[in-house]
Amino acid sequence: MPSAPSGNAKVVEDAVRFFHGDRYDLRAWVVMPNHVHALFNVDATPMAEILESWKKHTSQKANRLLDGGRFAVRSLLDT
Repeated sequence: MPSAPSGNAKVVEDAVRFFHGDRYDLRAWVVMPNHVHALFNVDATPMAEILESWKKHTSQKANRLLDGGRFAVRSLLDT
């Protein structure tokens, strides 16, 4: 059985799961050490908007966890 995520992995998992059933139908996901894989069906919300929301939210929270450090966010078009 996999262990519960912690730190930045938990931040990312929470963000990916947050709008499941509302903005998208999340099918599967895995949080890797430096990226995420997610399979989801979009509805009315454009995929670019969903990805932008995940990246903005997770980078802000990760920066707080890093206590003043900086967490880089790549281009929105990393799809």
